[in-house]
Amino acid sequence: MLDFRRPHPTGFEMEVSLLNTGTTINRIIEVPARLRVKQLHMVLQFAMGWRNGHLYELRWGPYLISEDPAGELYDYDNPDLVLDASDVTLARQGLRRDSLLTYLYDFGDQWVHSIRVKEEIFQPLARPRVIGGEGACPPEDVGGVGGYAEFLEAWSDPEHEGHDDMVRWATNWYTPGPFDVAKADERIAKRFPGRRAKGTAPPATP
Repeated sequence: MLDFRRPHPTGFEMEVSLLNTGTTINRIIEVPARLRVKQLHMVLQFAMGWRNGHLYELRWGPYLISEDPAGELYDYDNPDLVLDASDVTLARQGLRRDSLLTYLYDFGDQWVHSIRVKEEIFQPLARPRVIGGEGACPPEDVGGVGGYAEFLEAWSDPEHEGHDDMVRWATNWYTPGPFDVAKADERIAKRFPGRRAKGTAPPATP
């Protein structure tokens, strides 16, 4: 008897866009469906260029997924709809093509990212990957969208009174110019080296 049930995707291609900056800052990533939201957060950090110094949350439909679901931030939310990022996998969320999620990073600076599922993937993915993108990630702790606009004004104008201070402050935090896909993917590969193929022996222990 034929099984007409829809196959479950093994991964997703996602477009991640940082909103409200006045410029295009986005990343195209591929992620295995087995990833937990906590792991997706780290993929987003490495892909965007953030430094994982602040709290985050992911919203998908009525669900809010957090690393601190029992925290004071969520006292007024329905506890059944606030999930633990360490427990929830992407597969469990039933994502489909064109599903839209919102990723908030840094509750102070309020960096809001939209995540759109571009494609469902049905072949095995060994690890998360960055496959495209454009735009430089803002520096951490720059003061959100407003602070970032002021930063760019000073950074780009050598005659600006704050130019030298901004360059000194952000030299190790900010990399202007075209987005380096290979470098971002290398960062992810170091954190997520991929699964060993079935039937192969584990590395020898010295």
